[in-house]
Amino acid sequence: MSKRAEVVLALSIGLLVIAIRAPLMDLPLERDEGGYAYIAWRMTLGETPYLDWFDQKPPGIFAVYRVALSLSDDAVIAIRALAALFSAVSSVALFYLVRALLGAGAGLASALLLAFLSADPMIQGSIANTELFMLPGIVVATFLVLRAIDSEKTSIAASLLAGVSIGIAIAFKQVAVLNIPFFLLAFGLRVRGPDCWRRLAVFAAWMGVGVALVWGPILGWLQLRGALGAAIDATVLHNLSYAGALPLSRRLELLISHGTPLLPSQGIAWALAALGLLGLVCSRNRFAALFLAGWAIANAAGVSVSGHYFPHYFQQLLPAIAALAGAAMLTGRGRIELARWRVAVVGSLAFAPLLLTALSFWTLSPAAAIKRIYPHNSFEAMPAIASEIESITEADDAVFLFAAEPELLFYARRASATRYIYLFPLFGPFPDARERQQGVIDEVSSVRPSVLVWLPNSMFFKEGAPQLLTYWFRRLAAREYRIHAFRVSKRGGGMELVRVPEGVKPDTVLRGRRLRATIFVRNDAARDFRDAEPHNQSP
Repeated sequence: MSKRAEVVLALSIGLLVIAIRAPLMDLPLERDEGGYAYIAWRMTLGETPYLDWFDQKPPGIFAVYRVALSLSDDAVIAIRALAALFSAVSSVALFYLVRALLGAGAGLASALLLAFLSADPMIQGSIANTELFMLPGIVVATFLVLRAIDSEKTSIAASLLAGVSIGIAIAFKQVAVLNIPFFLLAFGLRVRGPDCWRRLAVFAAWMGVGVALVWGPILGWLQLRGALGAAIDATVLHNLSYAGALPLSRRLELLISHGTPLLPSQGIAWALAALGLLGLVCSRNRFAALFLAGWAIANAAGVSVSGHYFPHYFQQLLPAIAALAGAAMLTGRGRIELARWRVAVVGSLAFAPLLLTALSFWTLSPAAAIKRIYPHNSFEAMPAIASEIESITEADDAVFLFAAEPELLFYARRASATRYIYLFPLFGPFPDARERQQGVIDEVSSVRPSVLVWLPNSMFFKEGAPQLLTYWFRRLAAREYRIHAFRVSKRGGGMELVRVPEGVKPDTVLRGRRLRATIFVRNDAARDFRDAEPHNQSP
């Protein structure tokens, strides 16, 4: 294949990736997207990551969202379009990686399969989560490591750029770092000769320089802004508590509960990946088998670190799955040509369920599609609640959400009364949860928000979670605020906003309706916000 043909093919792959994602770009923002978008918006106003708001993710995702907000007035489309562009880079990079290992045919098959696997709505592929932005760095770094391994002398350029690429990936999600031990192991096992240790040292050193070129400026900037300590607390210390909070039995339960719904669309591709690995092991191409298996293990570890196994976590493993499934199309006996009958059979088996699933979503309205992806959440209702908040506040008013829905703040373009824009870090099984709750009480008392929103997540009330903030919120709302509106379930499905006129008892308005959210507005004659001790009552 000529260089020109390769470029045309790579561009075609990228355009296909974007086309696959285009029908679902207008879905309402979900929780994580709303948080990143809110933070990006506040950064444009001069606020500092981690110092002015709390988030567990590294700063790369906020920077990308900030770029997206500058591209278009339609923030939702801009965010999803940028995620599609990153996904296109992932598929194109995988083409070159698999081509180097198994040939152009397998590279093309793998790239196309990744395009569909990563866009699968059931794996939350239509959502602009950190994994989509992390993957290009991982795949490009892996390709560069392969180049460094195959060079006669250790390529300084490939080693340095591999470090830069994986450093960028880590800037989006910390678990990308688990690829580094795999890179070192793969290099050490493959490179032979009397100078193998020297070459390994050179490779490791220049890759480390590449990582430092990314993270040195990030850490330096945070230090200059006085946010380095807060960043370490949020992205390292809290994440260690988060990852260690679940016992093994609960991890297995979550793996089954979150993994099982993926089987109808993703299961055949994963099974083909296992067959592809078996085929490589049985052939003479042992290095490709070991390399792709090791890569899969490293990224499976990344998926598993926290033990929560949310569907979008599996995105990290998809490039290795697609590469191994592409190998299932190869002929045997060490040859790397594609078998036509295998292309037809394997392609049909792998792509058909993914395409059918995608088509079933493309026919839905944005609200129905997001509800199908997140059946236990109501992200489709958040724009209406945010619109109501915006209508009853001024631009410089603050809002306190007793919730886990920062997309409300972004849609309404209102500042949070606390740096905790979602309250999960305050209610999990963390040793400092009560201390963090007290910090929120102090912040809200100082800011005196114009509006409170009661929209708690069920995870806030798990056994053992401290409820200091819950009791305080209820007493604050009763003393200093009145109920402005309820968000309730409509008979026959859907939701509606019901306002409570002044002087009318809220129970009269709410009677017989299922409450979803409550919006409070501050009384005109506000008293001191601080409350000494919470009542000992159930939330």
